[in-house]
Amino acid sequence: MSNNVISDTNVSEIKLAEITSPIKYIPKTFMVKVNNWVIKVSYEKHYSEYYGKGYLDATYYVSRSKSTWKGVMKYYDGAIKLLSGIFIFETYEYYKFKSVSKITVDENEIIKIITDKCRDLKIRKSIIEFNNWSYTIHINYNIKKAPLIQFSNPMKQGNLYIACINKYNLFIPPSECYLHPEQIDNKYFTKIYNHTISCNIPFTIIKPIFTGGGEFIIIDFTGIPENETTIEITSPEHETIKFSVKTNNSLLLYHPKPIKKID
Repeated sequence: MSNNVISDTNVSEIKLAEITSPIKYIPKTFMVKVNNWVIKVSYEKHYSEYYGKGYLDATYYVSRSKSTWKGVMKYYDGAIKLLSGIFIFETYEYYKFKSVSKITVDENEIIKIITDKCRDLKIRKSIIEFNNWSYTIHINYNIKKAPLIQFSNPMKQGNLYIACINKYNLFIPPSECYLHPEQIDNKYFTKIYNHTISCNIPFTIIKPIFTGGGEFIIIDFTGIPENETTIEITSPEHETIKFSVKTNNSLLLYHPKPIKKID
């Protein structure tokens, strides 16, 4: 049993977590480190050609048959390097090719096609998104890897992690990220995988536009007159935990993608 598990008769206040990384605030796009796992989070829209600036997810995927794949790579003077993680990205000029059928099922062949095109366009460096059907060569752009954040001493239930932070260390989320919890009688609920989070006062769920590698939400109590409330987290696979939280703080709840159906 974790030392952070709190019995029904001893509901302690959750402590403020420190951000153990070079930055001391939480930006709109970031990664959370959980042991050897990383959860990618963005409260910004995908950059796309329509928005110009936003997140770029550099997940590399290959199917079991190795005939379907996608990824993001950096091209520089004829050499390529696959990228990983999530980036804050802005593009100004690009070349895009799209096919109605698979260009090829050979990944080495698509890389040769793309690098040949970069030489034809006399491009020295670029960021390239590619898959079986299309590729985009970004010629004029800004790119910055999102920061990796880790929290000190988070509370834990199975693989669900809970950190409490000062809400002034948060960005201002877009309006479309705000959700309301479920309500049954006088209790308010939300879920992450098989973990149910409940509270006896209303709260706001701030859900990212994009997550990769797991789930992440913020629970916010802005506008609630109470100074403190009790949170209960239940799971069919784990012991119930209860803790109190000051309503001028926010809770971060994050969970790596389960390897099994239940964790």
